[in-house]
Amino acid sequence: MHRIDSHNARKNLFGVGKAGFHDNTDLEGQDATYLSPDWLNMIQEELANLLELNGIPLDPNNRSQLYALLATQVDLDALASAVEVRLQQLRDLLATKTALDQAINYVMSNIQQHKDATNPHPQYLLASTFGVHLKMNASLTTPTSDQHKVLGWNGEDGIYNYVIGSNWKWGKSGSGSLTFKPYRAYGTFLLNCVLDDIYVLRITAKYFNASGVKTHEELVINHNAKVRSATLKALLTIENGGYVELDWGLQISTSHMGQATIGLFVEDRVKRFSPVGYTSIVDSSNFTQDDSIEVLDDYSIYPNYEWFYYVSSTNQYLELNHLATFDSPVTKVPHYHRNSLTSNTDLYIVVEVGKQTVELPASDYVAVQIEVFRGATDASGNIVIEIPFSMREVERPNNEKLVYRVAYYTTEPDIASGIPAGSIDGIHELYVLP
Repeated sequence: MHRIDSHNARKNLFGVGKAGFHDNTDLEGQDATYLSPDWLNMIQEELANLLELNGIPLDPNNRSQLYALLATQVDLDALASAVEVRLQQLRDLLATKTALDQAINYVMSNIQQHKDATNPHPQYLLASTFGVHLKMNASLTTPTSDQHKVLGWNGEDGIYNYVIGSNWKWGKSGSGSLTFKPYRAYGTFLLNCVLDDIYVLRITAKYFNASGVKTHEELVINHNAKVRSATLKALLTIENGGYVELDWGLQISTSHMGQATIGLFVEDRVKRFSPVGYTSIVDSSNFTQDDSIEVLDDYSIYPNYEWFYYVSSTNQYLELNHLATFDSPVTKVPHYHRNSLTSNTDLYIVVEVGKQTVELPASDYVAVQIEVFRGATDASGNIVIEIPFSMREVERPNNEKLVYRVAYYTTEPDIASGIPAGSIDGIHELYVLP
């Protein structure tokens, strides 16, 4: 290997006898340093030998061969130690050469950082020295301890906490979105959700590439069960330079308030990604993180439809015909039901979904799922309830029509035999053929 030696290279640029490249604008009539074929061939062969002398043929269609070789070298730690020893010998031998001494100190400091890291990894040395992007790994069994936590992705300590409800109201729900865009990191991340008094949690992951174009989306968490606590996990795979947007919706169970904590975890190195692209949008008016302040239900964000559904891609609520019949059903399952009753009233709400293939009176209707929820009307008497996610995804092996039923009560009803009599304004029904 040798430094550039074309006739207009800048002599002694890096010390006596150490020429370098220069624009030579300070020298009248002198062109910038020429690239000589000899020097370029030397660089080419130095790089090619890294691969070929390791038994790897050159592939003109692969632009990451050197990265793959360095990033997967199993004995990189041993190599680092050997290089450290050799560099120390060189520094002792050439102690009078200041420039080389500075270069040696720089490389040795990075090697030491790698050796002293909490969880040393070969790629950590590459990232700190050469600025490469690191591939993260995670599985559903990845530990959720602090050592594996992705710090800073939420702008703080890596755990995002949602508190919903208050000491005075029932049946709260909340929704929103947040974005995770790691800096110089990609691969697989573990999404860990810990629930306390949360009845429903649904998270949809929307994946974007490095150009900001959405590539696909998937439902990663779909929880609907009356439990006081639960831990839910999902894996998020982000491409190099890309990011993921998490759209979430939650609802508390039969208690006054609940909370969900969300964290991201990976297997294999110090997990602080800084800076990190982070945004969070809360779009439910009854969402709060202060459980000492009553937040009254306000349904003004919802349209004045009896039955409707939400389209996340356009952020729109669309109406479903409440006059649909068995012979003329709607084609979309409902997400919400709206009613107008007495103002500021605590309610029990029964929601049922069933399947049916034959019209009344010779009906073969079969109830699939029935639940009781708590809710409250606002000062204007309005109430909007969300149809549970599990009721929106009923299997129909025989192309049955779905029937959604909602009834409102002032006292707790017994649903052992189905929707009971005594509701405030009868039973609201919607026929659906998705």
